[in-house]
Amino acid sequence: MTMTVNTWATNARKAETEFFGTVARSLEQFNSGNHSDLAKLLCICHGKKSKKIQVIEGERLKFASHLKRILDASVEGEIKYKFDPDTTFGVVITKGGDNAGFSAARIEALKMLGQATVQSAAYKEAFPPVKAKPKSKTAKEKAETMAKGKTRAEIAAMVKELAVIEVALKELAKSAPTEKAA
Repeated sequence: MTMTVNTWATNARKAETEFFGTVARSLEQFNSGNHSDLAKLLCICHGKKSKKIQVIEGERLKFASHLKRILDASVEGEIKYKFDPDTTFGVVITKGGDNAGFSAARIEALKMLGQATVQSAAYKEAFPPVKAKPKSKTAKEKAETMAKGKTRAEIAAMVKELAVIEVALKELAKSAPTEKAA
C-alpha cells in the first residue's frame, strides 16, 4: 500500500476501534465537570458547525445514532443538549441537577468493549437498541393517513362504511344488559 492509502486505512480503522474508549473518556470527563469532550464528540458525529470544530456541515457520521444510544442508556438524572453553532464546540449541555451524570457501570461497560466495533455482538448486548414507541395519532391524522392516495369515491365509501359500523355499535350498546348498582 502507498503511504496515503495506508494512512487513510489506519485512520479509518482507528475511528472504528477507538470509538467506545473515546466515548468512555468523554463521559468520565463529563462526570468530572468537563463538558467539552462530550460536546466535541456530539458536534463531530452529528456534522454540526461550531466556532472551533471544522466539519462538513450536515454530514452525520455513522457513529451518531450509536452515540445517542449509549448516552440514552448511560444517563443518570436529566441531561439535555442542544446544537448551537455560535458556541465554542457547537453544543450547549444542561444538567437537570447537581447529581446528573453518566453511570459508572455503563462507562466500565464501554471500556470493556475495548477494540470492538459498533457492529459487534458484544456492543449490541451491552447497549441493545431501544425500539421507538409509535406516536399516537389523533383521529384527524389517522383519517388523513387513510385518505392519502384515495379518490373521492373511495373516501365516500369508507365514510359510509364507518357510519354503518357506528350505527351497529349503538344498537349493540342498547341491547346489551346493563349492570345495576348494588
